[in-house]
Amino acid sequence: MADEYVPEYVDKKALVDRLSRALGDSEKVEIKWGNHALSNRVQEAVEVIVDFVKREGPKGWDDPWS
Repeated sequence: MADEYVPEYVDKKALVDRLSRALGDSEKVEIKWGNHALSNRVQEAVEVIVDFVKREGPKGWDDPWS
């Protein structure tokens, strides 16, 4: 996992785990070779977000995907 704003000596996996716990054990997704803004992996980021919304989003009559 690489990020241009986190120094090499920082354990990035531990940092992500810590941030996830601070956000209420949020789901973690790693997009390989993505930069900090995912501007170089837009399609992959959109696919992950849409998948999450479909899986965890509204169900029933207010489901925008059905």
